Amino acid sequence: MFPRESKTSFHILGLSQQRRVFRPSDWAERLAGIMAQFRDPNDASSHDVGAQALGSAGAYSSLVLPVFVPHPDHGGLDRSSVVRAVFVDGRLFEVEPLAYAFLQQFAIDNELITQAMDRQGD
Repeated sequence: MFPRESKTSFHILGLSQQRRVFRPSDWAERLAGIMAQFRDPNDASSHDVGAQALGSAGAYSSLVLPVFVPHPDHGGLDRSSVVRAVFVDGRLFEVEPLAYAFLQQFAIDNELITQAMDRQGD
């Protein structure tokens, strides 16, 4: 079997190209939740059924996580200068290429800002 092409990890920011906040306010958790089934087979915690219980930290895949990132226009880490986002690990493409493509298209369709991450994690 041939190794799959590696893809870039990125953030989907809850901020439109016009700098409007994306709604609903829990969009990142919802999006990460529907991607929870796509787990890294090499991640030991992905096989722990107890960790996958609803409401626990294991309810999300390590490949798609809701996060907060610095606001692209403000910087810093106080509450007013962060924005809700979804982290998409490039390894998702190796697990399920269509899920990776879906997340890219979600950002395009909703005119959301994306930020590519370098190979060291940002």
